[in-house]
Amino acid sequence: MQKLANAILSFTLLGLLNAGGVFAQSLPSTPENADKLVLGVDTRVLELLENDVTRPVLEKHLPNLAKRLQEDFQAADYFWESTLRDLSIDDNHVRGFDEELLQKVAVALAAAQSKL
Repeated sequence: MQKLANAILSFTLLGLLNAGGVFAQSLPSTPENADKLVLGVDTRVLELLENDVTRPVLEKHLPNLAKRLQEDFQAADYFWESTLRDLSIDDNHVRGFDEELLQKVAVALAAAQSKL
């Protein structure tokens, strides 16, 4: 009975993690890059800033946001879980960051990673 309870708990936790987006990122289709995650607008902003390929994209398209999150630890702590999509919804977080700019950033992130 204990094994059954542990199995049910394991599947439940796996389902909760998956629902939370832990496994939401997809792997690239090219075999040479199969070990790298595709980072995009649904990736945490701080993760994008930590990546040498995606950081320049944010610094180009969202320079004030990139600078602030790299220098202001309180702001980084406040937005640590936020994605670019989250920030584009509310103009109070990043002025001028709308759906159009989100799409430009998405294309630029994909292009930067395709060069790997």
